[in-house]
Amino acid sequence: MEPCEKSAPFAAATLVLIMVLGPPAPTCRAQEATPFPDPASVSWDRDPETLVVSYQDVWAEFADQDPTPLVRIYGDGRVLIHHPAYTPRAGQYESRLASAELESLLRSFVANGLASFEPALVRRLKISKERERWQTALAEGKPPELFLVADDSTSVFEIHLESYSSPRGATAPGMAQTSGPVHRTTRWLGLGTDAARYPEIAEIQRLRAAELELRALVDRPDLRRVAR
Repeated sequence: MEPCEKSAPFAAATLVLIMVLGPPAPTCRAQEATPFPDPASVSWDRDPETLVVSYQDVWAEFADQDPTPLVRIYGDGRVLIHHPAYTPRAGQYESRLASAELESLLRSFVANGLASFEPALVRRLKISKERERWQTALAEGKPPELFLVADDSTSVFEIHLESYSSPRGATAPGMAQTSGPVHRTTRWLGLGTDAARYPEIAEIQRLRAAELELRALVDRPDLRRVAR
């Protein structure tokens, strides 16, 4: 398992059943995850009390799950990492990003669509891809695959920016390329599972990349415990 991969008390199984019935529907085209030709531009409130980005991994099975995000990044570069009391690393830890490091991280988040991700559009891409697989199996005389997913976690991202501009090619049709103030919360069930199943859907791959960048902050060597 990668150091920044999700760890859970049990393995995630998927409980999503996708069935394609009736005549073929128009196919949504997924973008290829190609390198970005232009850097993203980003502006944010640098106040030390202003939350700029947060990330949490939510498991529906935990009725009393700690609601505090795993990762919080503030406008001055302060990073808070929170491990719930029921985990081995219980406590709150702090680190600090230099201004250039924070800007680079926010640029990466924008490039990976964290400020412009459209769940409904990406779900249509998933359905289209499953439909293609179903139809291919039928054409080849094979039984269609029933993809089941259960007990997976929901990745919750929150981002607050004054403005941003996405690189060319970083957004799919329907996603914003530039924006004024952004206050966006994105929830996606089974992101790691979907990233493995849909390598051709660039929007999922990019969101997963943003998640792994956030999870990498949990293992920064300069973290210090500030609360239990």
